[in-house]
Amino acid sequence: MKSALVITLLQAGSISAIGAANAQESFTVEDSIELARFSDPYPRGRGEAKLNISPDGRYLAVVTTRGVIASDQLESKLLIFDLSGLAKGGKSFEPDSFQPIRSVTVSGKVRVYAGDYGSLISSVKWGSRPGAIYYLAEAEGGRRDLYRLNVDKDRSPERISDGKSGVASFGERSGRLVFASIPPYVERPGVPDTRQVNASAYDITGANMAQLIVPQQWDKIGQMNPDLYILAADGGPSLVGPISGAGMYPAKYTELLDPAISQDGRHAIVLATAPASPPEWQNYERIPGATLATGPATEEGVRPHFSWPIIYAIADLEKGTFEPLANAPITQLLGYRDLPAASWSEDGKWVVITGLYHPLKANGDHAKKDRRPCAVAIVEVANKGFSCLLESRSGLNDKPFEYVSGVRFIGKAQLEVMWSAKGAAATRLVYERKNKQWNKVPAAAALAEKAPAKLDIVLKQDFNVPPALWLKQAGKPDQFLWTPTPDVDLSKSAVAKEFVWSDSTGHQWKGTLLTPPGYERGVKYPLIVQTHSGYIPNEFFTDGAFTSGYAGRPLADAGFVVLQMHNRSETWMTDQEIPAFQAGLDAAIDKLADMGLVDAARVGLIGFSRTAHHVRSVLVRSPDRYAVAAITDGIDHSYMQELIWNNGEAPVVYGTQPYGPGLKKWMEEAPGFNLHRVKAPLMVTAITLGSVLMEWEVYASLKLQGKPVTFLYIPDGQHVLQNPLERLASQGTTFDWFRFWLQGVEDNSPDKAGQYESWRSMRSKACAANQVSQALC
Repeated sequence: MKSALVITLLQAGSISAIGAANAQESFTVEDSIELARFSDPYPRGRGEAKLNISPDGRYLAVVTTRGVIASDQLESKLLIFDLSGLAKGGKSFEPDSFQPIRSVTVSGKVRVYAGDYGSLISSVKWGSRPGAIYYLAEAEGGRRDLYRLNVDKDRSPERISDGKSGVASFGERSGRLVFASIPPYVERPGVPDTRQVNASAYDITGANMAQLIVPQQWDKIGQMNPDLYILAADGGPSLVGPISGAGMYPAKYTELLDPAISQDGRHAIVLATAPASPPEWQNYERIPGATLATGPATEEGVRPHFSWPIIYAIADLEKGTFEPLANAPITQLLGYRDLPAASWSEDGKWVVITGLYHPLKANGDHAKKDRRPCAVAIVEVANKGFSCLLESRSGLNDKPFEYVSGVRFIGKAQLEVMWSAKGAAATRLVYERKNKQWNKVPAAAALAEKAPAKLDIVLKQDFNVPPALWLKQAGKPDQFLWTPTPDVDLSKSAVAKEFVWSDSTGHQWKGTLLTPPGYERGVKYPLIVQTHSGYIPNEFFTDGAFTSGYAGRPLADAGFVVLQMHNRSETWMTDQEIPAFQAGLDAAIDKLADMGLVDAARVGLIGFSRTAHHVRSVLVRSPDRYAVAAITDGIDHSYMQELIWNNGEAPVVYGTQPYGPGLKKWMEEAPGFNLHRVKAPLMVTAITLGSVLMEWEVYASLKLQGKPVTFLYIPDGQHVLQNPLERLASQGTTFDWFRFWLQGVEDNSPDKAGQYESWRSMRSKACAANQVSQALC
């Protein structure tokens, strides 16, 4: 990337680039990988990004992350900015004058599952003591260490954890630090969680396929049993106790909730393994296919891992004891989206928690409302009295889909709930306790959401302008402060904007549409449709929904029109999932073709994870509609996947089991039985060995039929790819695949000679046999 500094200004409610010079000709996959991005504040969420300002208002903490292809590592930086100069007011800044006063850099490969655009530095929190900031830094092998940095002193960060055990989560209050620590993994021979018959054989009855094909990975998950430690203000860490039963799987959920410490520092709310899973818990409502293990946790041989219930527990930090806060599991285990959160009242009498079920009495009649998930609940600590304030509406099929995005006590008697809906800013609800009940109070009676800020610093971005920090000033234009991407100029790149359309049922869709640079009216461009949850209003658009297999802006800069579709998740796990998707997809293609933008005979599809199933299905249902496709690390509700993984989803979708009379319906509807209809050349990508099994049916069937199919395998990647060379392989090959088939363009790099030799052979044979659209020949 060779370009000049670009300053962004707010004009008429949107951000635009000015002062651009030496704009780069195109934005490449390599550019996307090496682009420095904000990790904190996180720019991909809906609504205003939350900035990490110290309690005294003196400092701002920012985390950025970029990939370095040459070293195949990520580089994450914790940057501390001094706000005192801004607070004085009346100062005008040059574009490069607002710079960090302290920085910490961590380099390496991401091993901890990180989601979108992961970072090696995470969970950055200001401490209660002035100038103290805590964070987790990922070390080699995926262990996360806990550090403390004193901004006011010229010292290196201090590692608090032991450097052997990883830290899943932590909380600090009044100088007392509480953290959940995962002991190091000890590799063991054999097949985990099965009975060894003798030195040469195992009884694998009831085993999961993962136990057999990746036994060490499975065993590592089973050993993730966090212990809870406390660190007093002036002492070393002392063990409170284990928060999980042997062999359970709480680590994934432990990371979702940082220990919430009471005002007096004596207690903490954490997530812990349930000591038992009583039969009445099977009565809870759940999304189709979700399961919950049952039985006592101490039973010999019981290691249900993912399906074992997790509860809210209260830890006595002085006695070193645990007990359930509410005798009910969290709802995320059974498919709901309200993330765990906890907050104490000032007097320590009440705790607000989110995303759990109502406690049920054993052998009792359970009313429907008691079996429903609760989004927000209040618990009276002394007697464990439970009150559900808001029922959850965060299931896949809930209409409208709404979820809790934050809770906290404000003042002495009020409770704040941030209630969010898909595609909209959060709504603030406030409750107050009067006459022994918690009641919603009018907005006029609610305490202020927050104290008036001395400074109003915001993160701004637009479809075509990278995120940057800005200072808002009353009566003055907003002032640019800082960006991690001062050299990025996309004035000659594709133009992204909102695209709205309606399908044949009247449902309105929204997506992000990119038109190529130098777009010429009347020219019909090839179209790439990227599927999955990728539409975020005004988000700076680079790859699309995710990194695994997506290359949105690079493809647009190479001469494609690119549409990033959103999901209709309310149809998932129903018989309308595929028809609804195809209705939206076809309506988008038709509208763009009617506008004269695209060539309807040259349409490419990209599917990932769940939408790999959507793409596979429409290739079977309408083989002449879509010219080329690529799928990555996805499900397909096929016969083979159901037999291997048996997750229970496909029988729900098809309404029957894959045997006996039900097999006929599977043969009619499951993509794997109908791949003979597919005409689109297909690129398949598997991430980890387990994914190879997931994708093998579609690959092997098409290969057996002599149809054009290529298979990319990334052995050590995450579901959402993070590390530079893994991303380059996935996104770069996707880019090459669509350019080859839809534009007839090849990369002349010598390293790719074998790739194109194989693809040319596929094309020649497929065209001769009339197996693909003639528009590709």
